Amino acid sequence: MKNIPLLLTTLVITLLSSVNVKSQNLQLHYDFGEGRDFVTSTFEYGKFTEQSSTFMFLDMDYSRTDGAGLAYWEISHDFKFNSITEGIGLHIEYNDGLLFGDKEIPAMGWPINRAYILGVSYPIKIGDFTLNTHVSAKYFEGYSQASVDAQVTVVWFEMYFDGKITFTGFADIWSQDLFNNGTKYGVFLCEPQLWYNINSSISVGSEVELSKNFVPADGGDFKARPTIAVKWNI
Repeated sequence: MKNIPLLLTTLVITLLSSVNVKSQNLQLHYDFGEGRDFVTSTFEYGKFTEQSSTFMFLDMDYSRTDGAGLAYWEISHDFKFNSITEGIGLHIEYNDGLLFGDKEIPAMGWPINRAYILGVSYPIKIGDFTLNTHVSAKYFEGYSQASVDAQVTVVWFEMYFDGKITFTGFADIWSQDLFNNGTKYGVFLCEPQLWYNINSSISVGSEVELSKNFVPADGGDFKARPTIAVKWNI
């Protein structure tokens, strides 16, 4: 699988250069949760049609005094089969990244184990609220006892008060050999965002990262890490 990341990167460049971009934004978050106190940038890109949807993001944590402490990105694509069942689709996704260590120690790089995700997507409507749901198989590379895990994802994007307020975010639950010791753990990660849209270009708001078993250094504890943020819709 060594050539798959290169092929995926080529695919990303092709997508971005060959289609009309439907939405993209750059976010700057000040993380002030426990043990944080740094700035994170997020670049998001999305293209959504009746036949398919593509979404990707790149996170950079500027947690070191000499540079970024983390780089992480995801890309996903949904193929919709409306001719078979309204809304159902095939979901494919790739995750990868690099961690450069704590700001108190010399810079050293550790890979964030890349993951390949394949599943089924389906929108669940609750009144006027829609949860775009994925149920998938997830495979991590780099573990001594590699196996296929499971993941459930819900994503939402809703606007209120004539577009002045945006409520968006996601929630993931998956299984993983978190400590590479042959034992499976359930991992929970949820990042709701609330934005006030000053105009079509600039928004201010907040994100809260809610997690359990997400970072091994947390020891499995539940964590809530808030941010204050500004977003530029490019």
